[in-house]
Amino acid sequence: MKNLNLGLAIPAIVTVLFILLVSSLYPEQAQGLAGNAMTFVTDWFGWLVQLSSLALVGFLLWLAFSKYGNIRLGDDKPEYSNFSYGGMIFTAGVGASLIYWGIGEPMYYLQSPPLFAEANSYSAAAWSVTYSIFHWGITGWAIYCFPAIPFAYAFYVKKQRTLKLSTLCEPVLGRNKLIAKCIDLLAIFGTLSAFASSLALTVTLLSAGAAQLLGVENNLVLQGSIILLFVLVLFAVTLVGFNRGINKVSDYTVISAIIFALFVLFSSNVQFILNNFTDSLGVMLDSFFRMSLWTDPVQQSGFPQAWTQYYWFWYYAYLIMMGLFITRISRGRTIREVILYSISMGSLGCAFFISIFGGYAVWAQLLGGVSNPRLDG
Repeated sequence: MKNLNLGLAIPAIVTVLFILLVSSLYPEQAQGLAGNAMTFVTDWFGWLVQLSSLALVGFLLWLAFSKYGNIRLGDDKPEYSNFSYGGMIFTAGVGASLIYWGIGEPMYYLQSPPLFAEANSYSAAAWSVTYSIFHWGITGWAIYCFPAIPFAYAFYVKKQRTLKLSTLCEPVLGRNKLIAKCIDLLAIFGTLSAFASSLALTVTLLSAGAAQLLGVENNLVLQGSIILLFVLVLFAVTLVGFNRGINKVSDYTVISAIIFALFVLFSSNVQFILNNFTDSLGVMLDSFFRMSLWTDPVQQSGFPQAWTQYYWFWYYAYLIMMGLFITRISRGRTIREVILYSISMGSLGCAFFISIFGGYAVWAQLLGGVSNPRLDG
């Protein structure tokens, strides 16, 4: 409790509770207000987010291979093995949403494809897994990684013990208490919003699956039980400690997920999935800059705003939390290692799962008999 900043915590908690209360009492109005706010942000600032995110990828790659990439964060040896380090980064950045959207996103793109392709066409099929891998790829993981570099440098090299976003902004903005508090509150709200949306999606997904498997009703009691289970597991892991808790849970989760994905791969059409992944990778490499900067100003389909820009905003909302977590596990690593591991392990892990689950979904939809829409040439 002595390290708790009450001047920051109390206003944040009160404001969040107030927003939750108002949203609960007026759900339709709150949803409409959130939708209008999202439309305003994407219409006026979406282009800036796309440009900045692409520039961020270039900056981090330059930093990794520059002389600054050799800077070691602390004097100790790396605390975790390469497998555990990469696994913790990956599992911290994704969750059940990867499985959900790994299947759902390619299916959506088949019906409402990007870049002027016809629905249920060969072009739509080519873009389906490609765009999913892109949205879960290097740009998002670069956003996650970016704050970890100044956080880790300040903590392990400069020996600062206050890791707040406002502290890192002091050299630019100066020591203004009001501005500092606003920055920290904004970081808290962004993290809470992103976490709440992720938790809601995860709980909904798990409750639907549990209701189907157990033959029970998918209601608030079941969803509340799942949330309670999350809290109990998190509490247990915290009590065990970081090294024996989160580290081990991450290792077991990654191994179990890989086994499950390989089971799906070899239980389905392996040939199609492998060929489709190779083709999707080629399409993404060929069109990476086009996808990164496509805003569709003429046709105004809304695809870049509803998907690409939404994803990038989501990553930015998690930016502080992921930056602090990567900082915690990066002692003894060089800046180059932090950047390359964060970007590569995250994006490759997502590509692995999306190519299998998304590839299977595309095969089942177009060729496997689940549905057989007429393809155009």
